[in-house]
Amino acid sequence: MALEAVDLSLLDGNILTAFWPLMKKVFSKSKLSPKDINPELTPMERKQGLIAFVSAGKGSSSAQDAIRFHAVGDDGKSQPYLKHVWLLYSPKSAENAEEIRKNAISSYPIKCDMVELDLTNDVQNLKKIKEKIDVIAERALQEDISHKDLAIDLTGGTVIVSLSFFLSSLLYGFNMQIMIPNETDQDGRPIFEAGSRAFGIALTK
Repeated sequence: MALEAVDLSLLDGNILTAFWPLMKKVFSKSKLSPKDINPELTPMERKQGLIAFVSAGKGSSSAQDAIRFHAVGDDGKSQPYLKHVWLLYSPKSAENAEEIRKNAISSYPIKCDMVELDLTNDVQNLKKIKEKIDVIAERALQEDISHKDLAIDLTGGTVIVSLSFFLSSLLYGFNMQIMIPNETDQDGRPIFEAGSRAFGIALTK
C-alpha cells in the first residue's frame, strides 16, 4: 500500500510527513539509499524483539497496542515468540511507561525494560538517542534476537526521536513499524480507546 493512499490524519503526530523531507536529505548525503526512495505501508510480521517510545498522555496506548500485536497471535489467544520489549520514555511519560511495563510482564511471558531519555538533552540529540539504541542492539544479540527479528516503532515520539529510530533501523536492519488508530473522531483525531494496528514501513524506489 503506498503511503499516499493512506489517510495521513491517521498517523499519530503525522510522523512520516513531519520528517520525511529531512530523511530524504539524509539519504542524498549517504550511501544507504537512493535519493528517490519512498515509504510504503505493508503488513507487519510479529517479531521477537520490540523497541517503542512511550509518550505522555493517552497517546502512550500505541506502545501498549504494539506490545499486544507482537505478543498475541491473529486468533487473539496464541502467543508468538515475542521475547523482549524495550520501552524508551521521557520523564513526563515515566508513569505511563511503568504502567505499560507492569501490564506487559504480567500478561505475557516476556522481558520488558525501561530506558529513560532526558528530555532536556537526549530527545533533542540524535547521537545520544542512537547510543541508547546501540546498547539495545547489542543486548538483543546477546539474547539471540537477531536485528532482522527486532521491530522498532516510529509512533509516539518527537520528530528527533522518530528520526533516530529510523536511522538506527537503516544501520541495524531493524523492522520499522507504525501504529495506526482503528478509529478517529470527526476531527480526525485518534480514539485511543479503540486501539491501533501495526503496519510495517518498507522503503522502495
